[in-house]
Formats: sequence, structure tokens, C-alpha cells
Amino acid sequence: MRIARPRIRAALAALAVSASTLFAPAMAAGAAPAERIPFKQDEDDFAGTMWRAIFGTAAIALVAVGVVYYVRRKGLVAPMPQSNGSKPVRVLQSVRTGPRTSLIVVQFGGQRLLLGQGEQGMSVLASEPMEAP
Repeated sequence: MRIARPRIRAALAALAVSASTLFAPAMAAGAAPAERIPFKQDEDDFAGTMWRAIFGTAAIALVAVGVVYYVRRKGLVAPMPQSNGSKPVRVLQSVRTGPRTSLIVVQFGGQRLLLGQGEQGMSVLASEPMEAP
């Protein structure tokens, strides 16, 4: 199987390296046991290593989700610029009228529409034909 994208190849190589370091103690189970050190965890504890890896990954994922939620909630990231090319729907203006409600003016099919968005969904409040330029 040939993978065309170099980033995917690099990611697979990194995954293989991390997997080999994670599973190395389990693969070396045939080695002679060394002297036990008090309070030291056994390297042969594959299940413990696996659970630590799973919980560590879950903790990192939860922190990442929390950071993304906080940044989006506080509005610390500027919105992505949108091109106004040949899109059929174009948002002309949007105004928040409450915590869960807003008014939106859109251009669609030669008409200008006033939309109301609330907890129950969206509805068309008014429409008018677009003026000729």
C-alpha cells in the first residue's frame, strides 16, 4: 500500500515509534528479571502501562476541549473571513437580541430576507426584493 501524502506517512511513522516504545516492556517479557527496587513499578505491568496511557490521553483531550470551549465562548478568536463569490446565500448583517435569540439579514435569490433565530428554530420575519445596482 502506497500512501501519497508525506504528512500521512510522517504521522504513521510517529505512531509506529510511539507504539514501539509503549509495547517494548511487554515484548521484552522473556528477559531475565532484575532485582526488585522497593516502591518501583514493574516494567512488566502491561495493563497498568496501557491504562496510564489511556487515562493520560483522555486527560489531554479533555483539557484541549476545555481550551477550545473557553476560547470560543470568550470570543478570543477572530471569525474566519468569508469570500463573497458566487455563493447563493450571503449574510448581510446579524444582531444578537438576547442570549439565545438573534436577527439575521440575508441575501438569497434576488431577495433580502429578515430571519429570526430563537430556541425553537428560525423563521422568516420579512422579505423584500433586492434593489438594482
